[in-house]
Amino acid sequence: MGDYFSMPKTVVYAKGTYAATYAEACQSLASNPSNKGSPQTVVAPSTITISTLERFIPPATRQEYEHLFTMDEPSALVDRMSELKPNGGCMVFIYPTKQGASTFKHNYVGPILGPVLSTMIGVRCIPENVAEKINKLEAMDVMSRYELLLSRVKQLIKNMNEKGSSTMRGFSLAMASKEKVHLGRGVWAEWFLDQELPRFRQVVDDYYGRTPGRGLPQAYNQDYTAAGMVAEIIDGIKERPYDSGEPQEGIEVGVFVIKRE
Repeated sequence: MGDYFSMPKTVVYAKGTYAATYAEACQSLASNPSNKGSPQTVVAPSTITISTLERFIPPATRQEYEHLFTMDEPSALVDRMSELKPNGGCMVFIYPTKQGASTFKHNYVGPILGPVLSTMIGVRCIPENVAEKINKLEAMDVMSRYELLLSRVKQLIKNMNEKGSSTMRGFSLAMASKEKVHLGRGVWAEWFLDQELPRFRQVVDDYYGRTPGRGLPQAYNQDYTAAGMVAEIIDGIKERPYDSGEPQEGIEVGVFVIKRE
């Protein structure tokens, strides 16, 4: 897989289509109960020759991970597979393993977010349980080591071939491997904030809701607001230097090539 991960950064794709996030897909289903999970394609089914679905950091929720391998709930994997053209459609699916998620937590985001939250506990007097909620990556509890991730991909392919409609069959796993990918600070921080910022805001808003009309109980600045607290977290993730240097270990991911005959 060296060629894939070494692709020139100047590669430009001619077309792109926005695919809803898991949270957006769930909101759509809630507003339209007649929808029954995936597939919810963004292009016409059975029309795509080459597709890529990549993730390098843990997902936002445990449900997003668990639903990825089912046809009954919103699943970006089922959606993208359903878009593949028969007789040659091919998709590269890349997803972090449990080990990769742990590396991200402890080597990438942890050494930055941890000290930021410790400072907020000591200086801003925020409760430790609030900091723990901000620091928790919920999906890590249910993510799979590579061998189980491979098994779940194989099982989904089997289920789609056996239980899917005539337009959702003919899939096979052409290749599978375990790789490591190093993430630059600017890249993972942008992904992480884009994904986790709504959760950060919710945790902070929930805490401030217990003390309406005032800021946190902080000795020298009673005007410390919820917005200020979130901004401090954002700035820390973007700009706080690592105490012991940038992480050297790559994120372990499973790489799967799925073809449609």
